[in-house]
Amino acid sequence: RVTGVQTCALPISYDHLSPKTTFMKTKIFSFLFLLMAATLMVHAQSDVVSLAQAVRIFQNPRQQSANDLLTKQGYQYKGISTAFGKEYTWVKNMDLTKDGLPTKFAKGNSSLILLDANGKSLYLCIFNAACYKQFQQQAVQMGYKADKADGKSSTLFYMKDDAPTITFMQLEKPMPYCIIITE
Repeated sequence: RVTGVQTCALPISYDHLSPKTTFMKTKIFSFLFLLMAATLMVHAQSDVVSLAQAVRIFQNPRQQSANDLLTKQGYQYKGISTAFGKEYTWVKNMDLTKDGLPTKFAKGNSSLILLDANGKSLYLCIFNAACYKQFQQQAVQMGYKADKADGKSSTLFYMKDDAPTITFMQLEKPMPYCIIITE
């Protein structure tokens, strides 16, 4: 009669596995790792306007149409800023001081969008390196080609025929990553 659970400590060895089985396990592990990384990258930008949407806003620079699209995505309209001229301003997962500096960061990716009142440029400031890289990948997927400003600079220009120019700039805090869309 057995009165409890009996355990047996046997040494576990994988020596009996063939090289093919070990190779398959390695491939499965690699696939799972890549899947997890891709999931994290998708999450990295899931709460920020997409590059295609930002280009659409730039190409139709009316404040009301931009406000409609951005408020549906959780952005808050903050009024008119004079950071670079006269811009309509939206924020997500953050707030701005009276001087226009970022403050009160919330959970998720924080972003700031400035749409030039004259329609000449759109600024998208983000605070997440993975998200910034994902925007660069989106530009390539949209058919843009990258060109560095010079050999030392981290500024990248993405250009495409008959489309606005997209400039990627790494700045210093408080605005570490900035994407500028211009003609």
